[in-house]
Order: sequence, then structure tokens, then C-alpha cells
Amino acid sequence: MEAGRRRTGILARKAFLDRLAESGSPKLAAASIGLTLREAYQLKAADGQFARCWEQAVAMAWEQVEAAVLEQLLAPEPGEKPGRLFDSRLVLAVMQRRQPPVQQHGTLIEARGVERLRAEIRALGTAEPDARKPG
Repeated sequence: MEAGRRRTGILARKAFLDRLAESGSPKLAAASIGLTLREAYQLKAADGQFARCWEQAVAMAWEQVEAAVLEQLLAPEPGEKPGRLFDSRLVLAVMQRRQPPVQQHGTLIEARGVERLRAEIRALGTAEPDARKPG
């Protein structure tokens, strides 16, 4: 890309959304197509379809965060301590900020199931370290 040239066409928007889904960072995604963060938000405000795709990309990034957290808490690599990379309070704070998804991949998510999973994660985060070790 030519230095200083801003890209806002369809391919640039797709590149932005791909980077946003990977990183969760609008700033990094904007920089990847030569826009400032402010310009990216202006583009979002001006284009409803792009705004909806932006929200979907952020949801995809959240899914990656949740998957990484769950993997570390529930299925670490052999020999690793569960949850070794995450402070449980930080995990819970991050998880509580996200609204439960209403729809994912065309399937309605049952709110009770989401809340049950969140309660189980909270219980893992508040358990004493010795209580989490298998008997």
C-alpha cells in the first residue's frame, strides 16, 4: 500500500473486519488499512451494514477470548496447571463484561444455558486452589 493512502473500498473493509476478528482491536484493524481509529469509527457510523459486520467481528474476537480462557481453565496441556496463565478475577471481570450472545451461527442460544455455564466458570474462579486439584 502506498504510504499515507487510505483504503475504504470493499476489499479494505473486508481486511479491516478480518483483522478486527483476529485481534479485537479496532485501532490495529484501522491501521492495517491505513485509517486512523477516528476514521474507522466515522466509516462505521456512515455505513450500517459495515457497522453490523464490525459487531460480528468483535463477537468473533470475544469467542476467541472465551475459548482461550476455557481451554486454560478446563483443558490445559499435559503437565500444565489449570488456569496458570490467567488471574481468575481478571477472567471473571472480562467474562462479565460481555453480554450473552442471543444468536450464534443462526442458532438461538438459550439464556439459561449461557447463565449456567457462566455460573460454573465463576465457581471455578472462586474455588480454593487445592479444591481444584483432582483427588
